[in-house]
Amino acid sequence: MSKPYLCRTGALAVTALLLAASLGAPAPVAVAASTGAVITVTTLATAAVDGACSFDEALAAVATQATADACAGDPSITTVDFAPGLTGQITLASDLTPITRPLLIDGGGRITVDGAGHQVLTSSSPDLEIDNLTITGGSGAHAGGLASTGTSTLQGVTFVDNAGADAGAVWSTGPLTVVSSHFTGNAGGSGAGAIASTGTLNVQGSTFSGNTGGGSGAIAQTGSSLVAYRTTFSGNSGTTAGAVRTVAATTTLAADLFTTNSGSSGGGAVHASGAGTVTISSSTFAANQALTANAVGGSIWNESGSMDLFNATITGGSADKNGGGVFNGGTLHLGNTIVAGNAVVHPGAGAGIQVAGTLATDTANIVVASTTGLLDPAGPADHGGPTKTIALPHGSPAIDAADTSVCGSPPVDNVDQRGLARDPGKCDVGAYERDNAPPSITVGPTTRPRAGASLTAAGIPILVTWAATDTGNSGLHHYRVETTADGTTWTTAVASATGLSATVYAASGSTTGVRVTPYDGEGNEGTPVAATAAVKPALMQQTYSGITYLKTWKTSTNTSFSGGTARWSAMAGASARITFTGRGAAVIMTRGPARGIVTIFVNGTKTAVVDLSAAAYQHRVVVWQKQWLTTRNLSIKLIVAGTAGRPRVDLDAFVELK
Repeated sequence: MSKPYLCRTGALAVTALLLAASLGAPAPVAVAASTGAVITVTTLATAAVDGACSFDEALAAVATQATADACAGDPSITTVDFAPGLTGQITLASDLTPITRPLLIDGGGRITVDGAGHQVLTSSSPDLEIDNLTITGGSGAHAGGLASTGTSTLQGVTFVDNAGADAGAVWSTGPLTVVSSHFTGNAGGSGAGAIASTGTLNVQGSTFSGNTGGGSGAIAQTGSSLVAYRTTFSGNSGTTAGAVRTVAATTTLAADLFTTNSGSSGGGAVHASGAGTVTISSSTFAANQALTANAVGGSIWNESGSMDLFNATITGGSADKNGGGVFNGGTLHLGNTIVAGNAVVHPGAGAGIQVAGTLATDTANIVVASTTGLLDPAGPADHGGPTKTIALPHGSPAIDAADTSVCGSPPVDNVDQRGLARDPGKCDVGAYERDNAPPSITVGPTTRPRAGASLTAAGIPILVTWAATDTGNSGLHHYRVETTADGTTWTTAVASATGLSATVYAASGSTTGVRVTPYDGEGNEGTPVAATAAVKPALMQQTYSGITYLKTWKTSTNTSFSGGTARWSAMAGASARITFTGRGAAVIMTRGPARGIVTIFVNGTKTAVVDLSAAAYQHRVVVWQKQWLTTRNLSIKLIVAGTAGRPRVDLDAFVELK
């Protein structure tokens, strides 16, 4: 049938799959490649015999294998797609025909199906895939969006404002894979606001926000297994769990973010019960709550069963009675986890504010009341990776404080929530691995006059270039470029260069030193490195007596010229030459309309041809520069080409680099 989503998403999906394997998440369900016929929907209308193929007619043709209006029925049909250019909303007048055969429905990211109070999709297909479609306004006995007893894959599907007795968006008793999909504002009854599942459920790279359920706000998993990987749960609310409820299921939550979810009776984010197992790793829980009377587990309520909680960050949670962060009534193994800054509103005798209940194992955790100095007060933010994380500030006690055997073993496998490598020798507590290795300058810095830039009152433009590396996981971020006139006092010239070059200005006749300091994404500062040779420019105006002019040159006066005057010529063969001892040179001229071409010779050798034409005037421009590693005798000569229709050139100055 359809291609597996791994093939459709290329290298990024390969990376995600490898990381999923390292974090205990199984491979996504793959479906066979499409080899059958395609029905193309050509209209947004429904329930009308009008010579076009509508979505409801297409599903009817698939089910009956008979032609429906302009939708040709055929036993080989495996795909329903939408005509190129067809964009908009399909509003249903009735429930759609149930899907019983293998089928791919591809909305192309352009189609919204509004159930208008009807059941949108019902399936018992052994292989249903829905791609790039928005489903809204559905309502059904089980779920408003999709009710499935078969095998289903959802990729790039958005479910908005659907409602059902068991789940708002999706109810499934068979295997279900959800990839890069979004669930918002769905409302479910006894099961969940978004998905209620009793078959295997694999969720990757998706978001659940603002869903409400009589059971769980986002996902309710009963029996079988659940994996949620690199997924964000935010602002969901339910009775028994704010985001995820599992009952007697094998559950893996990895690299996820749970924030601002609310479970009224307990489990602000996650509630586990029954004889199941739950593994949570490299995930962040922030500002979840369980605040109705006697509610427990502001973020997590492990009512029974076994739970492993490794390298997680749990903060800002609140419960009414007990366990502002975690409440455990089963078997809890806690390792390398931060539980801090959580609260209990009405604590009873012996209440645990951060963690309540007995721990089976307690390995290198940080369980404290305050997050000051421990966690970034900004809370969850984009620090790279598919889900937001809470950074560790410089000097946090979580840095290098983890048990390396926990970091190096499954499900953590020396990878943090963002998918970045942990330091195997001294990893950090919590979901976030801070980079403590400062970056370094590896080449340079080197300096030369910046071709194309103009002289300013600050001096001659000097291009500074360098190369750098960062061995940590946060990457190179920016550079500070400084100058000095005396080799001792350094002044910032460029505070935050983001590339590997910057422009500084050196005054004529002075000696200017340059150094560069690298910074990484964590703010670690590398060692400043200075250029091996200081910049010693001398600006020689065109009036300088050491310049030899041949043929006709005239003087032009303009405040835009360096020194207020320039020497110009329109005569082919006219030349200007300067000789000096130094290690570099530059030529300062005017670019503009009707300006011609000059040829530049160094010690008698043709070195460059410079075209001075430009749409607008640019004065005091470095039009050519060259430098050498050692000092030498130099003769710099420019010859006017006498370009037809634009022969004039304006010489402003030469620059000698000593």
